[in-house]
Amino acid sequence: MEKTNENMNDVNVAVASPLETVSPQGVQDPIENEAMSSSGVYVELAKLPPNTPIDLKALAKILHRHPHSVKRAVARGELPPGARFIGRLTWTAGAITKHLEDRMKIQAEKAVQFKRQIERLSA
Repeated sequence: MEKTNENMNDVNVAVASPLETVSPQGVQDPIENEAMSSSGVYVELAKLPPNTPIDLKALAKILHRHPHSVKRAVARGELPPGARFIGRLTWTAGAITKHLEDRMKIQAEKAVQFKRQIERLSA
């Protein structure tokens, strides 16, 4: 289910509404929550127009993470660095998806190199 959040730091972004999957102990089960899967997050980002600005709180909500976790992901290179816009750390949906695509290409190239190295050593 998709909704528009208009009260998220004056930025309108489409966000996945969390599926309320509850375990017998009453704790939300992230394994069964489709919106929390990495592919679900990527789909939500891909739905947004590339120039859509996303601030830190909105990105944290989309990723189902705390804003501090988003900042740590940036420090690790898992997310691109944001830019300050009117005092807020901001990204565009296109910049995030491009960064993810670039990282996937690099990993694919590394996998091919590794496979070649194994074939060469096995020969």
